[in-house]
Amino acid sequence: MSGLRHDQALVLLAARDTLTLGQLMQGTLITGCTGCGKSTGSLYALTMAFLLAGMGGLILTCKRDDAETIRRYARQVGREHQLIVVRPGGPWRCDLLNYEVQRPGLGAGLTENLYRLLASLSELGERAGTGGQNEGYWNNAKAQLFRALIDVVRAAYGTVTLQHLHEVLQTAPLCLADLESERWQEHSAFFTAVTIAEQQPLSARDRHDFEHSLRYFFSEFVYLAEKTRSIVVSSVSGLLDILLRGVLRELFATDTTFIPEMCFGASRAIIVLDIPTKEYGDVGRYGQAMFRLIWQRAMERRDVQQYPAPVFLIADEFQSVVVSEDKDFQATARSSRVCTVYATQNLPGLYAALGGGDAGKQRAEAILANLHTKILHANGDSVTNDWASELISKSWQFRSSVGANSAPGGEQLALFRNLYDRSVNASVNETLEYDVPPQTFTRLQMGGPPHFCSEAIVFQPGRTFALTGKTYLPVLFPQGVR
Repeated sequence: MSGLRHDQALVLLAARDTLTLGQLMQGTLITGCTGCGKSTGSLYALTMAFLLAGMGGLILTCKRDDAETIRRYARQVGREHQLIVVRPGGPWRCDLLNYEVQRPGLGAGLTENLYRLLASLSELGERAGTGGQNEGYWNNAKAQLFRALIDVVRAAYGTVTLQHLHEVLQTAPLCLADLESERWQEHSAFFTAVTIAEQQPLSARDRHDFEHSLRYFFSEFVYLAEKTRSIVVSSVSGLLDILLRGVLRELFATDTTFIPEMCFGASRAIIVLDIPTKEYGDVGRYGQAMFRLIWQRAMERRDVQQYPAPVFLIADEFQSVVVSEDKDFQATARSSRVCTVYATQNLPGLYAALGGGDAGKQRAEAILANLHTKILHANGDSVTNDWASELISKSWQFRSSVGANSAPGGEQLALFRNLYDRSVNASVNETLEYDVPPQTFTRLQMGGPPHFCSEAIVFQPGRTFALTGKTYLPVLFPQGVR
């Protein structure tokens, strides 16, 4: 595995054109409408390339049969034993918050890292928000409460669990009178946690953070207007409540039987999150987004000198799980030796998923700019097709025109007029036009019978493909039919 070279070809596109490991570590975007064959065409080709190369990785699922499809692919290349299929009722679980506290590394357990994990889920749940003028205030208020809760719980119990966060939040003091109430003290998980923390031999840094958080609760939280406090508490409590129920609690808040690091080193595990978004809805989105962020952080902090083997990340219907933090990961994915493959139907869906409007578009473009390879299948969306044509760019092209004019005269005379009385005009003009016009993407071959091939335009900036002499290449991907 460690012997894979950057220039090693993993995918054959044409006789003299390939996708190499180094190019795939720069990220790949796949677009295409429903039925175009992107999942069974180019995405299949890339998935099989990673499996054949012996790479470990993470695969997110969208459709109900995705996990079984991956199992079949792995079986074909003799790697079924390396699959970790995470599904309800199965043996595989990872307590994500506890993992983040206990993991190796200097950043383990930092309040901000724990908060950002929860905040990413809050972002997923608030995509339909209005983005009003007070949005910044509410986000800051929730962030402050999250951080204070994390500091109190960690100081008391040495780790952070969703259950403790929820219990401490629900019994936090609502007024100064609560602090003097024996009844409140007797029944308050908050008071219990504070009492335990005060007796713990905390480091100077943890003691400071704990006391800082207590000042927040005693000097700010209790003085918030009742309506304001109830909104903030409800937002935080609602998210924790989702994570403490059903599938999400079972898979990501109980115990730990696998960790992201199993994807590299000797294990080379292939983690498949079998909680498809089409089947589990928001539960699937939250679970996959939360584990993906933990996994991405693990890949970024690994020592690539000690563990040089590349890994892969595959997310079909990427718009379902995208969060703002993805732009930061993709900016450094190459140095982390991660081959990222994101597939989505069209760009407007991605813009909307990241907040919509100009802000959503800018967030999306920050991610797209760091996906070096673009594989563009058939699409009926004009925004995506126009973007693809602009991406591939324009060139100066020659256009010829021919015209004929008859000499003036009556109709009868014109019938017998000598051909030499006619004038013929020909001209050649140089114009700046799209190399691949937008309408081209509406005419690409779709997948399915009778050919079971899916056509796409592959684009890479800074490269000249041997077959075309251009930065783009038409490719026909055979389908791995399900």
